[in-house]
Amino acid sequence: SSCAWHASAATVRIRFTTHTSGSSDSGHRFYPRIYSATSNCATGSINSPGSGDVDTVSASCSFSAEDVTQVKVPAPGSDGWRIRRVDLWIRDAWMPLWAVNVSPRAFDTWVDVDPLEPQFKTGIFEMLPLRVMVTTQTGGHSQSDGEFKPTFVSTTGSTCAGTTIDVPDQGDSHWSVAGCFSNFDRAEIPAPNNDGWSIASAYHHKGRNNLVRLVAVNERPPTLTPFIDGNSGSIFERSILRPVTFRVRIVTQNWGSAESSYTYEPKFISKSGTVCSGTGVASPRRGSSIWSYGACTFPVSELDRVEISNKGNDGWDINSLFVEIAPGIQIQWWAVNESPPKYSTTVDGDGASRHRKCIYKVPDTEAPDTDAPPTPFPDTLAPDTDAPPTPFPDTLAPDTDAPLTPFPDTLAPDTDAPPTPFPDTLAPDTDAPPTPFPDTLAPDTDAPLTPFPDTLAPDTDAPPTPFPDTLAPDTPAPDTTATPGVKVSIAGATVPGKDVNGEMEFSNSEAVLTMIPE
Repeated sequence: SSCAWHASAATVRIRFTTHTSGSSDSGHRFYPRIYSATSNCATGSINSPGSGDVDTVSASCSFSAEDVTQVKVPAPGSDGWRIRRVDLWIRDAWMPLWAVNVSPRAFDTWVDVDPLEPQFKTGIFEMLPLRVMVTTQTGGHSQSDGEFKPTFVSTTGSTCAGTTIDVPDQGDSHWSVAGCFSNFDRAEIPAPNNDGWSIASAYHHKGRNNLVRLVAVNERPPTLTPFIDGNSGSIFERSILRPVTFRVRIVTQNWGSAESSYTYEPKFISKSGTVCSGTGVASPRRGSSIWSYGACTFPVSELDRVEISNKGNDGWDINSLFVEIAPGIQIQWWAVNESPPKYSTTVDGDGASRHRKCIYKVPDTEAPDTDAPPTPFPDTLAPDTDAPPTPFPDTLAPDTDAPLTPFPDTLAPDTDAPPTPFPDTLAPDTDAPPTPFPDTLAPDTDAPLTPFPDTLAPDTDAPPTPFPDTLAPDTPAPDTTATPGVKVSIAGATVPGKDVNGEMEFSNSEAVLTMIPE
């Protein structure tokens, strides 16, 4: 059997709004196409868009709206189509895209085949670099008939206007986008009138599936669910939303004075002394686990301590506190207002002074051991209460096995077929005869040898030292074997005599004469 992996299809929706003026009508059919970084898919067609029309098309793609990089609309004819706005449906809200086939980039563009305007041959739309999504609450003052115009502020203080949020209703989500900077610091949303608008959540969209929660830092304590209202002199006239940089989880005791009717405001203090307020912890109850979010100007790595001051005399028992240093990674800190430090503490206005404000810091050593001391190990072993072992038998049990079958004296007769005799002769040689070796060598095609020089190179060495003309005088040792004065003539040759064992001996190659002296 075989199997294949198929990417799950996702429906991606695009909305086209036609301009109400200019070349906004077209009698042609347009075929948009949606692109991701690695794939693309075709939407349904748009037939003869007219002035002010709103046409929504969708496509079944192998990617989601979060992966969309471009939307392209090629021009099929030369009469032109003026598009006022293109929106992408993402996270239950329409996000405006901008046309990048024109310079400067804009929300509206033309789609036209015109030799004099080649940039309009294909309309190309992309996400803007700065994106904020705001969702209204489903109850209370969460709807408004006004227009809200966010202003985005960078980390260096520069500003730019986001797209208008029109008439928010209960439970709506709205995108406000801008094509300015990427170093986002905060969004400021002023109130247009005094009817009010309650926000359930706000996020900064940093990229694919990367949403960072925004905190309203203009309220005390800061909150994730701000309120905007135009009443003069109110802190709600303008909501200032800043991204969360880290968060802290506080766990309440599940017994004792662990409940409180007050709202507590944790303070996050950096190593350099910068103070940042966390979102409020309202009316903590026994056994609850509550997050406090900090939209601070310093990262969690610079966090030195967390301080929580009392708000009354009813008390609040904290079981533990954790600091999230990375998504999903929490480190337990301990209360250094206790002596010795420990993980639990109390915040109370009428108790001991050390409980007027709890201070949590990262442990630099192991927490003191508050467990009961261990049971000491006994000095001796317990007496042996086991039954005595069964003694091993002195003798082996009698052999009750059947007697062994005797081994046969002779081998079984050989029933194999006789071996095939080895052939007397070798098989005839069926190979082709070898190629005879050539009688002569191949002609020499090398260049002729360079002739050896006839004469030696002139001798440039110093002349040799001459050999002496005469030999040294000969001074041989005397011959002690001959007897002076005794010589004989044999065969015409004079032969000296030699003393051989007291006798004189004369010899040559032909005769030997022996003389015995007197």
